[in-house]
Amino acid sequence: MNFRSRSLLLGSLAAAVTLSAATLYQGATLLPLGSGQDTPTRSRYLLVSDTGVITALGAGAGSGDTAVATARTAPGFSVVNLAGKIVMPGFVSGHSHLWQSAFCGITPGSEFPAWLQGLH
Repeated sequence: MNFRSRSLLLGSLAAAVTLSAATLYQGATLLPLGSGQDTPTRSRYLLVSDTGVITALGAGAGSGDTAVATARTAPGFSVVNLAGKIVMPGFVSGHSHLWQSAFCGITPGSEFPAWLQGLH
């Protein structure tokens, strides 16, 4: 399986969707990135609250999960089929200095004030 072409970054998904109620993501392959958690698990579900917090996850479609049953009764509840997709933890950096890469080497070996002067 080509993980790059089939991956779904949950952080990007959450940032792109305005949540108004809980959403149940079903059928995904979960790729954990925690210490000692290096095995993808297939056919999993993930329940995300209206505030973007993961409130339940497990095997199957979530039909036996009380949190999923409760969420289903709320107005606006939705289900997203992620069969064939991968869900993995994501990180969205709101602060980045990547733009400064273009100025690398302008004043090598200097301190920040001299580097800043070299930009102008």
